[in-house]
Amino acid sequence: MPLPLLYFQRVLNHNGDIKFINTYKGVPISYPGKVVEVGVASVRFNIHPNQILCIRAEGFSHISNPDLPVIVKGTYLSSDFSGQTVLMTSFEGSHDTIGARNLIRVNPREAVELIISIQSGKEHEIRTVRGTLVDISIRGAALFLNMSLINLPSISRGDSADVVLFLPDNQQQELQVSLKGIVRNISQTFMGKKAVRIGLQTYPDRSAETALARYVAQRQNDILKEIREKVELELRY
Repeated sequence: MPLPLLYFQRVLNHNGDIKFINTYKGVPISYPGKVVEVGVASVRFNIHPNQILCIRAEGFSHISNPDLPVIVKGTYLSSDFSGQTVLMTSFEGSHDTIGARNLIRVNPREAVELIISIQSGKEHEIRTVRGTLVDISIRGAALFLNMSLINLPSISRGDSADVVLFLPDNQQQELQVSLKGIVRNISQTFMGKKAVRIGLQTYPDRSAETALARYVAQRQNDILKEIREKVELELRY
């Protein structure tokens, strides 16, 4: 349901901080901002350029402030990096669980291959296929499987899974990591060809957890560095 811009006028009158929430390649990005202008159908905010880059990349941002009745999703219109402002419109209440994850989940830099064995709780049959990693945290992962390789109706939430990942390390060599997990969600998607997206809750042992923590931390640093470099390029030109 559209949110009346009167709420943003209250925020402006109170000079309150706005919390912006975005994700960039899986990493949550959140800087405080201010309302600087309320128009007929849009609102202009003052915000850190790193957040502007993420808002532009996603095409929207989630916004919160005590004067707003709910967490609000706003659509990106335009931005001025040198002036550190962003113009947004079409504000509506959001039911997304943005910011609810306790663990950072990152996207891999390049394709990460994996092998997954899923044991169906209904048929007690084990299916082993190859796939690619979508994102990963220490306690969860999402991956793509080619639909031609697996029968979607045969997979159910709650099925157990064993996954072998081949993660690149700092020397660009592959590190094999084995994980046990549970299927938590299943959806169809299109990534050049029809695929199944599987969401897993994972239970790493100590060695796997150490390897994942190192990989996630490195990817987070790389992604934050990428944001800074892109912002510097925008400001330069």
